[in-house]
Amino acid sequence: ASEEVTSGNYDVQLPVMARDEVGRLTQTFNRMAESIRSRIEALKRSEEKFHAIADYTYGWENWVGPDGRLIWVNTSVYRLTGYTAAECLEMADFPLPLVADADTAKIRQCVAEAAAGSTGHHVEFRTKHKEGGLRWCALSWQPIYGGSGENLGYRSSIEDISERKAVEESLRTSEARLEAAEQVAHVGNWEWDVDSDGLTWSDENYRIFGLKPQERPLVHHDFLSAVYPADRLRVQWAAEEALHHDKPYSIDHRIVLADGSLRSVHGEGMVTRDANNAPHRMFGVMQDITRRKQIEENLARLNRLYSILRDSAQAVFHIREHARLYRNICRIAVDSGLFRMAWVGMLDRETGALTPVAHWGYEAGYLQLLHITVGDDKLGHGPSGMAVKQGGYDVCGDIAHDAHMTPWRKEAAQRGYLSSAAFPLSQDGRVVGVFNLYAAEAGFFTDDIVDLLGQLSNDISFALDFIAEEKRREAADAELSKLTVELETRVVERTQQLEAANKELEAFSYSVSHDLRAPLRAMEGFSQILLRKYGDQLDETGKDYLDRVVAANRHMAELIGDLLQLSRVARSDLHRGDVDLSEMARTVAGEVRKNDPAHVYPLEIQEGLTVRGDVRLLRVVLTNLLSNAWKFSAKRPDPQIEFGAKTIRGEQVLYVRDNGTGFDMRYVDKLFAAFQRLHSVQEFEGTGVGLATVQRIIHRHGGRVWAEGEVGKGATFYFTLG
Repeated sequence: ASEEVTSGNYDVQLPVMARDEVGRLTQTFNRMAESIRSRIEALKRSEEKFHAIADYTYGWENWVGPDGRLIWVNTSVYRLTGYTAAECLEMADFPLPLVADADTAKIRQCVAEAAAGSTGHHVEFRTKHKEGGLRWCALSWQPIYGGSGENLGYRSSIEDISERKAVEESLRTSEARLEAAEQVAHVGNWEWDVDSDGLTWSDENYRIFGLKPQERPLVHHDFLSAVYPADRLRVQWAAEEALHHDKPYSIDHRIVLADGSLRSVHGEGMVTRDANNAPHRMFGVMQDITRRKQIEENLARLNRLYSILRDSAQAVFHIREHARLYRNICRIAVDSGLFRMAWVGMLDRETGALTPVAHWGYEAGYLQLLHITVGDDKLGHGPSGMAVKQGGYDVCGDIAHDAHMTPWRKEAAQRGYLSSAAFPLSQDGRVVGVFNLYAAEAGFFTDDIVDLLGQLSNDISFALDFIAEEKRREAADAELSKLTVELETRVVERTQQLEAANKELEAFSYSVSHDLRAPLRAMEGFSQILLRKYGDQLDETGKDYLDRVVAANRHMAELIGDLLQLSRVARSDLHRGDVDLSEMARTVAGEVRKNDPAHVYPLEIQEGLTVRGDVRLLRVVLTNLLSNAWKFSAKRPDPQIEFGAKTIRGEQVLYVRDNGTGFDMRYVDKLFAAFQRLHSVQEFEGTGVGLATVQRIIHRHGGRVWAEGEVGKGATFYFTLG
């Protein structure tokens, strides 16, 4: 029985044979075996409960012995690392093989502290999973001691905090984004504990007020102290309305920074209440709207400036008197509310002085104290003098500190002029004056405002040019009226002279036609009689002399005829109508052929050439041009004559072309002069009046005539009809 018990079998019971000492010992042995068995069963039940609890605990639990080796680990280690409890029990330096490399040194230090008997709580590190990847965990440990105080090692708990870390990271990201958004939008958030008066501000809220983030704890009084004094009562009233009357807290106001500069802010807030409906907290947002306010103010200014430009344009359009125009422009500028005073000064070129001629606004004798020149001394270096000298605008952004304004600074300050701008005025491209404006705000004249005021000064300069041009035009109209009267008188005189000249010309033509031709006919007649009756008594020289007399007589008759024709062309009335020049050219060519049957030339005539003109005079033109072409082509073996038209720069140009004798272009100017010839009568007959007649007819039609030619290659005569 004792051997069974020694082997662990506590179910053995010894029989009690007697009630003596041995029997009592046997009963004691049996009771001892029963007690041990009961304790073993209780221990088993306790272990089962322990394992049931430990193995199914969500956290990773360990028991490490005094020698540093793992004694026990629950099954949660598998969920976190992918390693089984059995695999972990075989590891040396547990749990270091399961720790991320970056955290190994930290956990090694924790293991050393645990082995030394210290206690640790929530040390964060990352574990490596068997399949790859990392998880965030938190390590806590405490030592284990036996009943007699002996060191049994330590137990550790490892909690999976991956989800919490992810939430924290997401929260940090959101907070970072919120902070970035607040900085970008210049929006801060705030909370006011009404009971304690404490304020909680976001970092951006501190920055809006010109403070370093979380620089110091704040109370509501700190906020009110930063509000611009003129806005403070309005801000307090808005807060009271929100706290006690449930009115929305929404307000724009200004704040003063530590350096004295101003910012505009917009506040929005809401109130939370306790169980008794008493205001408990107020929280909301605050946005820096300084830039927006500046833009709004600048837009309002620009709108006023556009109104100034519109009204000034009306003045420029309607007013034609300088002083009244200047005064109205100054009034329009000041009445807009943007400017304290405006004035116009004109330049005296002899003295170089700028003299005010018109102004509007609060002047209080300021202009009487001005002594402005365009010289090189200090009186010529102010905005007005520089604008005139440079021909461009000049701005003084801060009169109180601009060295160029020294001569006028005191008087300007007394009248509230804090900044100014000067714009040159020009007439006929020369600077003749200056347009000045003064504002009651330093730095008022921004680029946008200067651009618009530059347009205004250009409008004034345009008006000066227009007025000057109008005066010149009026003077020119007066002179033109005078000249018109004189011209009408001269026309009457010239008409009378022309009529007298025409009468004389008619008398001359009659005289030429009758008085001169009669002797010529007599000379020709007697010469013919001499040759017929007494020709046999004359030698060859005598006959030659008589032939020459006859030829000269005929030539003289031709000259007289051509002169009469030239005279009639100049004096006869012009009767325009539709003329078919193609048909007319064929008729004229037929007549030329009859007069010179010995020569038959090819003549090319373009069809459909119809014009508006005097049919009688145009026939003279074609007769002269075609006759000349026929005459000067006589010596060519292959003569070619062409009449046609072409379009040059949108204009119909008619022409007569031949390939005859041609002419030297150096003498082209002599072609259309009366009695001018480029060939002798012996070479080609003619009087030298035909082309002069052609030119006069073409000019009477409002057209042009010109010629091109080359010696030995022919000539082309061009003409147009108006």
